[in-house]
Amino acid sequence: MNAGLRRGGVAGAAAGLLLVAFFGLRSQKMAEDGAEPQVAADPPIGDATRVRFIALGDTGKGNDQQRKVAAAISQVCATKGCDFALLLGDNLYPEGMIARDDPNMDRVFTKIYNELPFPFYAVLGNHDVNVNDLTRAHHQLAWAESEPQFEMPGRFYSFNAGPARFWALDTNDVMWHGPGRQQEWLNTELPRQSGWRVVFGHHPWKSNGKHGNAGEYDDTVGVPYVSGDGPKELFEKTLCNQADLYVAGHDHSLQLLDSKGCGTTLVVSGAGAEVRPIEDRGNTPAFAESTLGFAWIELGETGTVSFYGADAQLLESFQIAKVERKPLK
Repeated sequence: MNAGLRRGGVAGAAAGLLLVAFFGLRSQKMAEDGAEPQVAADPPIGDATRVRFIALGDTGKGNDQQRKVAAAISQVCATKGCDFALLLGDNLYPEGMIARDDPNMDRVFTKIYNELPFPFYAVLGNHDVNVNDLTRAHHQLAWAESEPQFEMPGRFYSFNAGPARFWALDTNDVMWHGPGRQQEWLNTELPRQSGWRVVFGHHPWKSNGKHGNAGEYDDTVGVPYVSGDGPKELFEKTLCNQADLYVAGHDHSLQLLDSKGCGTTLVVSGAGAEVRPIEDRGNTPAFAESTLGFAWIELGETGTVSFYGADAQLLESFQIAKVERKPLK
């Protein structure tokens, strides 16, 4: 286990739900193809010294399981407090939006999460895009501009919240074209930040699930073979010893893993609507369960990652630490 990870209860008294008045904030206008780095409207938070957020992915089914997880989020946020959520891709199964007014996005997002009074910062999953036709991605980006709760100002973007900065990745593009522009962007921005550094995307770095580790997974909608080598290079050469936390979905389970010597804490939270078995992928996870649920994360003077099931019961909690910053390779 990473030396920065240790088991522990979630400290502090139950806090009331922070009612976030975010509907008046809109994101910077996206580039024509959404492929230039964007800066999202920073969410208003009650305390600049800490931030609390939900992370979940692979939600876009509109099924009873998704609704159960959403109800559990509402319960946990009512007691623990939540400033926003990270939505980790595969926002609409099976193949993303087929038009800008595709009603299925309302079915799998708005109708399920509209009672949660905070924004969702989203990334694209492999089921949201097609390498041969980016209109599906464009439809979701355009829909985000009209849906105040769904924040996605570009295919990759960043924002500040409390003592942390967040970078949202389009890991599909990294798989198709290599790390390229997103790596250059992160290499410039990550070393400049002194607070918590959180990077999130759809595809995991390490995972004991069906898709496994970067460099091994190779599937995406509409493409017979796409290499996982791009994400592997991005993670190992750019995120290692720079990002404190990397959060992903893609595998439908809940996991916390060691990044094997570089210090970055790895979270997989892709159990928002469906689960798949845990598999042996050569990792030694501190936590790995095939169960519906989500991660609740708090960053302040210290960090906490807590996993909750669809019954809103705590499964496990870990204390995390910032990485020891080292020069980029």
